[in-house]
Amino acid sequence: MEPLISLKDVFATFYRTFPLFFVMMGIKKIGQVKGLMIALFASVFITDAVAVWQFFGKDLPRATGMLNSPTFLASHMLMAIPALWCCAQKELFSPLWRKVFLGLCAFSIVALFASYTRGGWIAFFLTSIIYLAMAKGTRKKLIVIFSCVCLAVGLTAANSPALQQRIMSIQDMKYTSNSERLYMWHAALEMLRDYPLTGIGPDEYVQAYNYHYIPPQAVERPTEGEPRSGHTHPHNNILKRFAEGGILGGLAFLAINAYLLSRLIMAYRQQSRKDGMSFALMGLLIFTGIHLEGLTDTNFIDVPIMREFWMLMGMSLVADKIVETDMLE
Repeated sequence: MEPLISLKDVFATFYRTFPLFFVMMGIKKIGQVKGLMIALFASVFITDAVAVWQFFGKDLPRATGMLNSPTFLASHMLMAIPALWCCAQKELFSPLWRKVFLGLCAFSIVALFASYTRGGWIAFFLTSIIYLAMAKGTRKKLIVIFSCVCLAVGLTAANSPALQQRIMSIQDMKYTSNSERLYMWHAALEMLRDYPLTGIGPDEYVQAYNYHYIPPQAVERPTEGEPRSGHTHPHNNILKRFAEGGILGGLAFLAINAYLLSRLIMAYRQQSRKDGMSFALMGLLIFTGIHLEGLTDTNFIDVPIMREFWMLMGMSLVADKIVETDMLE
């Protein structure tokens, strides 16, 4: 194991949280909230356009957008869709902007499916169901919208053998991607068993798995002498933290996210008696979507995704109060 690699990963993980503090300490006015969200959505539009062009124009099997992986495109969309939907309901934006956000939200759903990321699809549908359960007043309208999305996906799948195959592969444990994940999850548990307290070290999974823990039956293997050409993480956020950080690191990861979730729930409860969708609810949906996808893909390791995640978490915690304060002045 290489301590310098682990130290570098610890620092990298820490500095990715900086946007949380920048937003919570630096965003004070409603104009800043609006400006930051519009800037975010401009980047979403660019990524969506590139993803749709890649999938439909270049016939790529899986779109990546402006990111380096289809998986991270899906993660990006799982944050963009709730944020866009939230702002489309907000009266602090003009009617024109709200229509733009709504259209871009639909565009982002297309980009999500163009990523062909099954974990992202599952996370989107489960998060949507949770949102339907939490929605007030507009539940019937939301059920109609959600039903239309499902119908569109079904009709597309009926005319696309590739999409049918991708959807059916979700439950096929003999499918290579599924079986390889099981090998990686089992290996992560073995690492935790062998190094229970502190784990094998941050960012050391790649070395440990490809040199010591990879099973003989695994098909996806690294090039000889190049461990990073193989799998670099166990495709599960929680197992990654426990394998690399042991019980101490794994519990710390769970504790941080449990605290964040509790803050989001408290902020949501403060806003739940009011009409409309709150930024706190937006944060809960983003948190849920990212962590649901993180059960089958390690999305907490990507720098752009984590910067966006923490920025939106900060916005979710402070924006409702900023808007209320500015409206009263």
